[in-house]
Amino acid sequence: MVIMLVGILVALLAPTISGARQASQDTMSLSNLRQHAAVFAAYAGDCDDTFPFITDPDASYTVLRCESEDIGVKAPYFGAHCYWNYALADMYYLGRCHEESFYPPGYPHGMGDASIRSGATYYWYPCAFIGRPEFWDPRRRSGLNQLGPTRQSEVVYSSRKSLLVAHYPFVIDAVGPLDYDDPLLAACMTFVDGSGAKISIGAIGSGYPMGDGLWKQWRGSMHVSDGWPLAHHTLEGVRGWDVQR
Repeated sequence: MVIMLVGILVALLAPTISGARQASQDTMSLSNLRQHAAVFAAYAGDCDDTFPFITDPDASYTVLRCESEDIGVKAPYFGAHCYWNYALADMYYLGRCHEESFYPPGYPHGMGDASIRSGATYYWYPCAFIGRPEFWDPRRRSGLNQLGPTRQSEVVYSSRKSLLVAHYPFVIDAVGPLDYDDPLLAACMTFVDGSGAKISIGAIGSGYPMGDGLWKQWRGSMHVSDGWPLAHHTLEGVRGWDVQR
């Protein structure tokens, strides 16, 4: 009888415990995102108002280096979206390119042990920031000449344009297109104005329909649709908006 009661209590408490754990992880993730947004603002202050621009559109790939840890990674042009931690580590993160804050809470690699974290960050920097606004306009996209840096002063909707988006667990769990009608599906993100929120996927606007291009169409392209890489290929680029707020 006692065992049965304990089982019932555990079953009743499980959703509450799970919800509390998720809320705690969201709070930590939003804290990480705001920290990184402050770093991006510092970068813009140091680099003539531009957002991080770390890969070469004229090269097949760029080697991004963290000199402090003697690590280099090869990144295609749009690979800047997830390898920015290597490029910014020396100047803004005390040379630590794999510190805990680059990985959303619950991310499985390393099982919570920061000492064995490695690889790209899962706080993705939208490709919209390294393509000129006309590149993200279906009427005006022409080619590689439209790849380049963008500036804070070009942003029209600073509280609605995502600067960084937590892409875990979507990349791990998604086996097909996301259900944009699922009211429970949401992602933590921070915006150009430094604010952060967990946003329902249903509130996220449509992106450029073919993403940053077909694999063989543009050198350095990686994402061929505006599907699950949430808020990644904003129509009109930095002049557009991602979420309804």
